[in-house]
Amino acid sequence: MTPEIIQGALTAEMLRRAFANAGIQFDPKTERNSNVHGQFGTAEGWRNDQQRRQQIQAWLQANAEQTKVVLQNLLAQTNLQGEFENLVDYATNPSRLLQQIDDIVEDDSLHQTETERAFSQSGYIAHVWFPNKGTQSVS
Repeated sequence: MTPEIIQGALTAEMLRRAFANAGIQFDPKTERNSNVHGQFGTAEGWRNDQQRRQQIQAWLQANAEQTKVVLQNLLAQTNLQGEFENLVDYATNPSRLLQQIDDIVEDDSLHQTETERAFSQSGYIAHVWFPNKGTQSVS
């Protein structure tokens, strides 16, 4: 297992939790919120709704302890415990994860309208790490 795989799994799970618990409202006309990659809305919604970004940022920062618990579970049975602090920082520091999302949704070469598909296509997260309504998440 590589740090990138752990980072992808951590990112997917923490974004899933943030979007589920931060009070994000999707526009039912333009954001289906039912993608197999996860339920993170559209790239346009991310770009145009600064409150959405702020809600996700606030939730991730306020729930750093959840990040640590998820990460401990992901790192169990690996030799990557030395990556713990770096990965927690990645998920909770807005200049890292959220900046990466900003960069991805602005990348027109990805040709994706849904944030989760663009994130997956960018290679930052393999789509298999995104829990959806039919899968279990890491606790």
